[in-house]
This record gives sequence, C-alpha cells and structure tokens, in this order.
Amino acid sequence: MKKKTRKQTRKHITHTDTHIWLKKGLFIYAVIVFLAFVLISLSTYALVNTIQHQRNQARLDRINEIYSSLDLDGSYRMARSDVFGDKRVYTWDEDRSYSSSIEYGRNASVDATRSDLRSRILAAGFEEVGVEYEGSANEQQHYKSNDDEYIRVQVANSEWYNSLLYGTELPSPEELQRGDASPVYVTIKVNLDNNNE
Repeated sequence: MKKKTRKQTRKHITHTDTHIWLKKGLFIYAVIVFLAFVLISLSTYALVNTIQHQRNQARLDRINEIYSSLDLDGSYRMARSDVFGDKRVYTWDEDRSYSSSIEYGRNASVDATRSDLRSRILAAGFEEVGVEYEGSANEQQHYKSNDDEYIRVQVANSEWYNSLLYGTELPSPEELQRGDASPVYVTIKVNLDNNNE
C-alpha cells in the first residue's frame, strides 16, 4: 500500500506597502487621538480657570468698589488689609464664607467713629440691619445693600485692642463700654454672600 502524502498548505503572509502603510496609519491615528485628548483637556482646564479668574476678579472689583464708596478720609489710618475676590469657605462650615477685612486706627472716640461710619455707609447705599454682641468690646454694626452685600463694622477701644495685641491688662467692663474713649481700632468687613454670620 502506498502512503498518501498530504500537502500541507501554509499560509504565506506578505507585507506589502499597503500593509505597512496601514500599520503606520493606525499608529498615527492613535497619536492624533491622544494629542487631541490632551489638547481638549488642556483647553477645558484653561477655560475653566479663565472663567473662575474672571469671576474672582469681578468679586474683587466689587469689594474694592464698596470700600471706595465709603469715602474714608485721612483720619482713618490703615493698619492691615486682607481683601480678596475668591470665595473662601470655612473648613468647619462650608455654607459660610470669610469676609474681606480692612483694619484702621483713628484718633477719635468710639461714638464719634461709629456715627461717622454709619453716615458714610448709609450714603453708600447700605441700610442698617442690626447689631451683634451689643454692649461688648466686640460689638458689630451690620449693614446690607439691596444686592445682599454686607458690611460689618467693629469699633473697639484701643485699650482693649492693645491688651489683646501686647498682653497688657484688660480694661474693666466699664472702661470698654465708654463711648468717649479714644483712640479707636476699626475693623470693616465686606462680604458679598449672605452667609457670614
């Protein structure tokens, strides 16, 4: 009996120019897709940052406008400024945000300074909405605009402030409540969000 030999058929794959071009084309396509993804991501990131920056700048401009509208004269000597446009929330209460703040020294009495600031703030278009911590060294007058922007003012006897700053003896409660005490330390806070207090 004769052995039957079977021819094994082998597939022969040849790489033509078309095959090589297709492989290169797939690689180039993958690179283009990757680069497009990176460019879109970077563009989106830049756009979001630009929008946020413009929003923060608009808030900062408005806060500065409010401070300027008070038209404080040279008797208010700036001691410290912390004015910012970005919305900074409290870490322990994300529903509340910090106020911008400017602190001044003034060689006038507590009562005279409160009265002067009150007339300036009312002239700037704000209305009185209340007093917090009344009768204490931390007494604050609160003012609000029609756009729910807030100004909070604290006028403190400088002896009280000095006791905090330098560790000197704290004045008696009677001394702290004297309206004719001078000079004074003034803190004016501005918040565009109705959520600070």
